Amino acid sequence: MELLAEAPPAPDHRATYAAQRAQADEAWDLASSRDRSIIERLPVLWEGLERSDGAAGRGKSGARYRDMAVVVAAGIKDRSEGRMIDPDMTPAKAVSRLREPG
Repeated sequence: MELLAEAPPAPDHRATYAAQRAQADEAWDLASSRDRSIIERLPVLWEGLERSDGAAGRGKSGARYRDMAVVVAAGIKDRSEGRMIDPDMTPAKAVSRLREPG
């Protein structure tokens, strides 16, 4: 949520984000708990990429947005699997965690 709250999406991306969110909400009722966890992570990862691209377009590094997104997504995965969320998770560890089956 930190990533989403940091700055509003660019105006041209709001409609896309709203449409994706609506599709995720519809799929939520039909999905298994494992699929729900994936559905919950995707908008966070998408938003991190969008913010990263926006920063790059302004001549700045977008790495912090990508890093924040993978750490938040890994926390969502941990929570959905009943695991403790690591408050000190590094982006590299988060990427590894997201690649784990489950």
